[in-house]
Amino acid sequence: MSKGNKREAFFRSIEREDVKTISWSLRYGGFGVTRPYNDDNVPPIHLAVQCRASKSLRTLVEFVDRMRGQKDIDFRWEDNCNLTPLMLAAQIGWAEGVTQLLRNGADPDIRDSNGKTAANHATSEGHKGIVKLIQQAKEPEAEVTLTPEEARKREEHLERIRRAGEELHKKQMADEAAKEAKLEAKEAVEEALVEASESATWPELRAALAEKRRELSIDHHEEEADEIDPALWSLVTLQKLTLRLPKPALTSIPSGIASLTALTELVLANNSLVALPEEIGFLEQLRALDVECNCLTALPESIKQCTKLESVTVTGNQITSLEPLSHATALLTLRVAKNQLTALDLPFDKFSRLSVISASYNQLAALPPSIGCLQALKELNLADNKITALPQEMGQLNEKRLALLNLENNPIKDRDILKILDRSRTPIKDILVHLQGGKKKKR
Repeated sequence: MSKGNKREAFFRSIEREDVKTISWSLRYGGFGVTRPYNDDNVPPIHLAVQCRASKSLRTLVEFVDRMRGQKDIDFRWEDNCNLTPLMLAAQIGWAEGVTQLLRNGADPDIRDSNGKTAANHATSEGHKGIVKLIQQAKEPEAEVTLTPEEARKREEHLERIRRAGEELHKKQMADEAAKEAKLEAKEAVEEALVEASESATWPELRAALAEKRRELSIDHHEEEADEIDPALWSLVTLQKLTLRLPKPALTSIPSGIASLTALTELVLANNSLVALPEEIGFLEQLRALDVECNCLTALPESIKQCTKLESVTVTGNQITSLEPLSHATALLTLRVAKNQLTALDLPFDKFSRLSVISASYNQLAALPPSIGCLQALKELNLADNKITALPQEMGQLNEKRLALLNLENNPIKDRDILKILDRSRTPIKDILVHLQGGKKKKR
């Protein structure tokens, strides 16, 4: 197996919790707990946490103990604001991971580049149980030599941590079970699919119901005024839905969309939608949302529940705020051009995977400092806005990854940047260096 294939197999084994392959890679393959990074610039131990892969994390942590490389348990992910594995586990609310890391010596008092501890990250995300778990783990450092009484108290303390972690994990598992039960209840509706297919008025929908299809594309935009066939909401097997009706017809989506809980991709582009329903929050499996060229002025608050979103396209609307997407930290692509945005109001320090931002033709006057945390960013299109200055923190972007930086038609006042844009053969690199004060960033 080539080196590239071994590397790919190593990271795939972490994601799939293939303990045997992980162990072999660590012992004989030349791989470590913190190196190399994968293609998304994620260290192995952080990837295990990111994927909530408890078996993989346990294997990596055991390797740390065996190699006596305790510092690796607190390895800082420099491309993501120096987050430690414990901070990341606390941020995503993963109790089992927090417990594993604490029991193996992870330091809860370490701070990231923004001065936040693991407990701070848990607090910011509303994970009260995680905060309590971390607080219980804290204790005064034990003496080098413990008396029998001190040793007993220390063991009791560790046992309390273990029990607290198990209780929190059980609660989280119960919550997941409740969600699965809800999904199963929806899937029970499949028994009525035959009846629904008989009442369907759209021929393509009738066929989809009869065959329990997972994908459906309805394009009636060239036909006369049309309404959504209500039988559509009975197709609970649907994972991808594309819907386009005549321009005046589709101004809203009925609440029945809440029944399509298996949806992973929803395409409603080129309609006349003035709002998305709050019921979209029920689509917790949604990974891609495309509502380009509608009449939206805002995104629903309930979209915060769609935490698995990886691609959002809202180009060509009248949206004024992106705040409802603040929990969509798995985003890879964000296309928000031709709206009415005055700010990119997202906590970019939490968007470690974001690689494309297209925000041209808005009303942006400034960029948030946290944009410098986007180490996976490959494309940044800010053309035709009202940006007068770039934040110094933007110089922290990865010049080797950033392939597109479009600042055309902005009233930038920095003459040095204007000269770079006008004359430089390597404008991206030169702008980033300039924002750092003229010193090349060491990586």
